[in-house]
Amino acid sequence: MDASGEQTALSADEVLESFSTSVETDDDGTIWLYYESHKVDITEYLSGSSKSCKVAIKDNGTTTYFDIKSNGSGGYSLSRSDSPDGSADAYTIMD
Repeated sequence: MDASGEQTALSADEVLESFSTSVETDDDGTIWLYYESHKVDITEYLSGSSKSCKVAIKDNGTTTYFDIKSNGSGGYSLSRSDSPDGSADAYTIMD
């Protein structure tokens, strides 16, 4: 939806971008963040009592910030931004 409440179709780039970012768990319990050409192991940041994490990926001179939370059912919610939510120091940088 746009700002006036009208529904608009996503561009091909927006559709591709939405499918190119995900968090998945392997059979062995490893938790992976997939973003464009990156595959990042985030298991240690979501293990134990921590059910959320903040990570950032640097690529081609830009940093993309991710806030990841367990939904309690084996899945994850994920938000992505070009700017940090709060302090950039709260994010673990992944190269």
